[in-house]
Amino acid sequence: PNARVAQAFNWTGCHAGASVGYASARTTNDTSYTSSSIYGYNYQSPQVDYSNGGGIAWGGQVGCDFQFNSNWVVGLGLDATFFGKGLENTHTESYNYYPGYSSTSPDAFRIDRTVSAKVRVGYAFGRFMPYVTGGMDMYWGERKQTFVSPWSTDVATMGVSGTGQFLGGGLA
Repeated sequence: PNARVAQAFNWTGCHAGASVGYASARTTNDTSYTSSSIYGYNYQSPQVDYSNGGGIAWGGQVGCDFQFNSNWVVGLGLDATFFGKGLENTHTESYNYYPGYSSTSPDAFRIDRTVSAKVRVGYAFGRFMPYVTGGMDMYWGERKQTFVSPWSTDVATMGVSGTGQFLGGGLA
């Protein structure tokens, strides 16, 4: 009879995937302050921040890992996420300049998509691999600011983007 030889699991290879889910964000912050006096009146700006956005999120991931003979695994990956309605943060400020004059200025900030580039380092224990990961995240969205006063309403819309870093870990 021929004996079967068990083959060791190896993490070397590339992968691709897709994801669909729900993303939401909610924060609150109530602030009230008084600054210096202008023309004998206190300039007050009570401020209320709130964020209540959410919706369908979808995206994809690609990456490649290489397992060394010592069981260490190093990988590179990219992922992208798109938000159906965008994750929106709405911010409203009310200004009381002097008696009889006040204005309200709503401001909306929305993130439409993110892209991440990451590195993963882990140690393989057969089919299990604890790992640490880190990288850079980029986002794109839109900021819409409305200036409302007793005399006029003005709206400014601009594209926004930014970057950030992340560090995490897991078990694969």
